[in-house]
Amino acid sequence: MRHLEPGPVLAVRAIGGLHVVTLAWDFAAGQDAKKDGLLGFAIERSELDTHGAIVERYFLRGIKRFKFKDEGLAPGTPVPTSEHPIQTFQWGDYTPKPATTYRYRVVPVYGKPKLLVLDDASATTAEITTEAEQGKAGAGGVASHDIYFNRGAAGSQFYVRKFGMKVPDETKPGHEWHDRSGHTNSHCGGHHDNERGRVLHSPVTGAERRPRARGEVPQGD
Repeated sequence: MRHLEPGPVLAVRAIGGLHVVTLAWDFAAGQDAKKDGLLGFAIERSELDTHGAIVERYFLRGIKRFKFKDEGLAPGTPVPTSEHPIQTFQWGDYTPKPATTYRYRVVPVYGKPKLLVLDDASATTAEITTEAEQGKAGAGGVASHDIYFNRGAAGSQFYVRKFGMKVPDETKPGHEWHDRSGHTNSHCGGHHDNERGRVLHSPVTGAERRPRARGEVPQGD
């Protein structure tokens, strides 16, 4: 799902997958003055239940910090973006759940590192619902094709913080986290429904699971 929220100061685009939401934003036309003194952006995430009520709300965290404001913290320790704002115009959240609605409020931050001012009046909130692990049925109630991606390299820092410098292994939780694209679960649930188009590719056989060597030409069946 994709959504563009054209706020008066910030325009925010949110793209939701299964377990990842990617955000990108920019200042609206005529808002160049808002760039003066800008220190970065804070991002507040709210999760909504099926009735639209907020069940949790907090500022997302990053690992880049202001000098002299991080004494005592080990390198790589996540800190809230409300205290150490993001100095970029895009961000990836790798903690969402499938089929869940979130609100992301992007707030410009000014002031000084130890006296920050969050410009709430200029903030823009984008609402996005992540994809379900299996898509809706197509015409006649027949399951439609679904396409899945794992978290890939973009979530590598989060992976290392969670599991350490370990290669994803199918028998370990790290593999399940990295594959939280719905691909494995969908395959397991739809293996016998292949004729209905639920699964395009099977990762079960050893040959399919092993990556091809560079330059190797795939052989036909």
